[in-house]
Amino acid sequence: MPMGAVVVLGSINMDLVVEAPTLPAPGETLLGGPFRTAPGGKGANQAVAAARAGAAVRMIGRLGADAFAEQLRAGLVADGVDVEHVGTCRHDPSGVALITVSHDGENTIVVAPGANHLIRLAHVDDAVEAAIFTGASVVVAQLEVPMDVVLQTARLACTAGVLFVLNPSPVQPLSPELLALVDVLVVNDTELSQLGGLDVLRSMVAAIVHTRGSLGLDVHDVQGVLSISAHSVAVVDTTGAGDACCGALVAGLAAGLDLRSAAARGNAAGAYAAARRGARTSPTAADIDSMLG
Repeated sequence: MPMGAVVVLGSINMDLVVEAPTLPAPGETLLGGPFRTAPGGKGANQAVAAARAGAAVRMIGRLGADAFAEQLRAGLVADGVDVEHVGTCRHDPSGVALITVSHDGENTIVVAPGANHLIRLAHVDDAVEAAIFTGASVVVAQLEVPMDVVLQTARLACTAGVLFVLNPSPVQPLSPELLALVDVLVVNDTELSQLGGLDVLRSMVAAIVHTRGSLGLDVHDVQGVLSISAHSVAVVDTTGAGDACCGALVAGLAAGLDLRSAAARGNAAGAYAAARRGARTSPTAADIDSMLG
């Protein structure tokens, strides 16, 4: 049983996915292959990944008043995510992501945030007043929701004594105040570079998990650096790998694991997801145990 709950602040999208032989160049039109819709959004993906990895998960988010919203809410509930604090915007659509996936598993993504950008400070305050942090061990956020809401959530997590994990994606500048509140920063190569590099971030953040795709990941913490090699899998679609990794990592932290052990579980979860099509192909705790041997 999980030691504490995971609270996820983040986006909930419907993914509109088309397969193509390669990713299009600027101005290029390609004839694509199969089209599909699938539930997504970085917040929802990480919430589901954490739940499948064994955590009790509560989510703060917003949906529109449309057909996508009904499917997205039902999908979260089916995976065991508590959606009490996922509200409805009556006059705005749910978020969507337009995704192209190439035959070698790489992808491009453009997000139309819709209701995700209508999460307000009051929604987080209300959730905290309703005791969403009670019994929680970890709060995780991404950047597909307004930055002021992310900052307020970090402040409230710090006040409540709850670990705050930030996955700064899609990447944008981060204030010194926000970085000072981050206990664990989960970044890929692009995000690390655009945020000023490892030396800059290490001077402001207690611990960094640097995900490196086919090279695995590095954990930078008070003990130094630990490199964890990637699992050997046939990559099919990398769309959900990062979210699977982050979700399993925070589930591990919520279960009382140290960061390095939790990161190893995240590394396995990311590989598992990359070997399957879709943004929400995260493994169960048993699947992760099997990969770790």
